[in-house]
Amino acid sequence: NEIVIPSSGALRGRGRTRQYTYADIVLLKVVAKLLHQGISVLRCKKALLALRRRYPAKSGLLQKKYFVTDGNEVFLQNSGVLERIATGQMSFAFVLDLGPIRSHVSTQLENRRAG
Repeated sequence: NEIVIPSSGALRGRGRTRQYTYADIVLLKVVAKLLHQGISVLRCKKALLALRRRYPAKSGLLQKKYFVTDGNEVFLQNSGVLERIATGQMSFAFVLDLGPIRSHVSTQLENRRAG
């Protein structure tokens, strides 16, 4: 029940070193950040099992730009498309910076009041 299994072809056993690939190390860093943010170990395991089913060679994690979670579901995002790991379902995702929108509305309201 390991969270991240080394994917290099080396045999495992007592006295043998584990050899992690680049993708393994990226995945370990993702897991560490998720755990640090408060995601439970069980949820991490479930997400990683789904990721392994969807991308057996771990290439999916390297080809995407964002790893997104709400604490329950895990998604990969690239170019505005959000992919749910468990099902592979795709949807469009838009991230808006609300700061400039609020600033614009505030400026418009101030101009109305002044004019």
